[in-house]
Parts: sequence; C-alpha cells; structure tokens
Amino acid sequence: MAEILKGEWTDENGNVYYLHTSADLVFCADGKTVEQKMKKLDGIAENANNYTHPTTPGNKHIPSGGASGQILRWSADGTAAWGADKDTVYTHPSTHPASMITQDASHRFVSDTEKSTWNGKASTAEATQSQKGLMSAADKKKLDGVETGANKYVHPTSSGNKHIPSGGKSGQILRWSADGTAAWGEDKDTVYIHPTNHPASMITPDANHRFVSDTEKSTWNGKIGADTGITFSEASDRGNLASGEKLGTLFGKVKKWFSDLKPFAFLDLIQNATTAAADRAVSAAVAKALQDQINTLNTKIDNTVVTIDQMWCVAHFVRGAGLWLDINTNRAVSIEGVDVYDNTSKWMHSYIESQSNVFGNRHFILNTNGMSLTEGYSYLVKISGKMS
Repeated sequence: MAEILKGEWTDENGNVYYLHTSADLVFCADGKTVEQKMKKLDGIAENANNYTHPTTPGNKHIPSGGASGQILRWSADGTAAWGADKDTVYTHPSTHPASMITQDASHRFVSDTEKSTWNGKASTAEATQSQKGLMSAADKKKLDGVETGANKYVHPTSSGNKHIPSGGKSGQILRWSADGTAAWGEDKDTVYIHPTNHPASMITPDANHRFVSDTEKSTWNGKIGADTGITFSEASDRGNLASGEKLGTLFGKVKKWFSDLKPFAFLDLIQNATTAAADRAVSAAVAKALQDQINTLNTKIDNTVVTIDQMWCVAHFVRGAGLWLDINTNRAVSIEGVDVYDNTSKWMHSYIESQSNVFGNRHFILNTNGMSLTEGYSYLVKISGKMS
C-alpha cells in the first residue's frame, strides 16, 4: 500500500514547521506521487497481471501454419510439426467371437441348454390339464385337503370282496345266502369238541415226520456214538477176535495182546542183523537165522579144545572151606598151573585140591600153601590149562 508522507522540518530550537497547511502531499515508496501512479493504472486492463507463458515441453502451443489435410506429427519432446496424413483407414470388423467379450453383472452369456430348460418351465399363468403353469388357489386348497397316500379307491362289490353285513345280534352267526354273500342267522347250537388225542394210524408221515418203533429206538440207544467212551477190561488170555462180539470184549482181547507184547507191540520189525537201533523188534525170520548160526558155533566150540593161557580170575577165601574159584562153564576144565596174589603183593604158586560141577559152573578148591588169607576177601588168581 502506498505510504502517506508529509513535508516538515525542525529548527534548532525544536520547533516543527510544515511546508503546506491546507493539503497533504502523498508520496509512494518509490518517491512517486499518487497522482503519478494513478495515471499508469488507467492504461492497465482489469485483472491484468505480469504473466510470462512457459516454453517447456507440455506447454508449447500448436504451431502456426499448416495446410488442409495435414496433421501434427511428433518432432521433439513436447513439440509437434505439421505434415502430410498417410491416409490410414481403420475398418471395424462386422462381428466378434463371444470369447473376446468381457462379461459383467449386467451382461452374461447363457447356453442353448439353459434357454431350453428355462423355456420348458411353467409360465406365471395358472396351470391347466394340458399346459404347465402356477397352481391356482382353488387347486392348492383342494390339494391341502387330500391326506398323504390318498387314492381314488372304489371297493369292489364282486364275490369275495363283500363286507360282513351290518346288524345281527348276540348269538347269531353268518350263513351263506348267495355267492360271496352271507347273512346273519340263528346258530343251530352245533358244538364241536376236538378229541384230546389221535391214533398214530391217522397221521400221514412225510420226509421230516417219521414214526419209529421201540425196537428201533432200543437198537439205536445201544449203539456207540462218535464221542461215547468204551469201558472194557483186559482179557485173561490171548484169543482171536470173533464176529459179533461186543466192543468191550474186542478191546479187552486187543489190550491183552498189547500187554503181552509189551513195548514190542509198537516197535517196527527189523529184517536184518546189521542195524544197531535200540527201538526196533527183530522179525522171527532174522531171529531164527541168528539162532541157527549160534547153534552152529556152539557145536564147533564143543568139539574144540581151548587153551587157557594165564587167564585172570577172582577167588574167594572161606575159612574152613579154603580158597574157592568158580568158572562159569559146563565144559571140562583142566588147570595145570595156579598163581595166587596175596595181600603182601607176592605171588604164590598153588594147585588144585579138588573140583566139582555146581549149578552148571566148574567149582575148584585151591591149596593155600600156608598163605595167611583173610576170611571173606577176594584174591586175584592167574590160571593156565585147557577147556574141552
């Protein structure tokens, strides 16, 4: 805003003097008066400003010049220049495939199947017997009055379908009056009493209902079932099984054979003389062959003189009876030399005082030759001789 200035001066005594007393002189800051400023404002349009248009890209003007048919083309950043049009004509296609269309809430494609389904639905008109539609109020009321599962049933009146007639009274019965028809009438008091039993002869048997006799039952009861235990006792002697014998008798005979045979009843037979198995039984043929060989050997031995050369034996000293020596054989034994070993680790030469045959053994009494022997003791004896 312009500043108002007044001309004044002060003397040496401090008195102030104004240059004008009837009017104020108004000066602006630049020293010009208001009147001078107003003259300048008179030449400026209303709302005028000190504007300079920018020339940077985006602010440049359409260039002047050009000619009809020309177009503006890019020439530099934010600058265009007039030039000839290249006559590019765009022809929009008359159709588009549906796949290039973008659908939205107000624009949706539907299929022929959907259209067919919708076209087949009832209209909003009331339905008739030949046309689909909405149910009328009257039809709805009628439908509500029909019970679930109801049908249009008409009971037949033909024979076999007629009902028991109404009426009648206590004591009456229904009697035939026509085909499939009965009528109430008086009972003739015919009382039927069924017998309490029937003779078996009036029963007709079938595959699931058969009569049996007491004899048959007794026979069957006497038979042995699969789980029935058999009670029997071992027979007193071995005997062959006979047809018709009871099971108890048969098992008793079998038990007797097993008892007599002992373990051999359950052992396999051996048909050779070479196996060393302990849990086997020798067949009669093999046993006979072995016995024959033994008998042959015994015969040969009986006819053979066997030389006894320093055979060790055991003799027993019995006080009052002497030194006894027993040899287990029934063959003749000739002892030619006897040596007795006493308790002092010395050998004593002895000889036979007497010999005898006692219970199949050869019994010898030896001469002690003055040896000090202990009663009840046994002594080693080395003998030499022959056995024939």
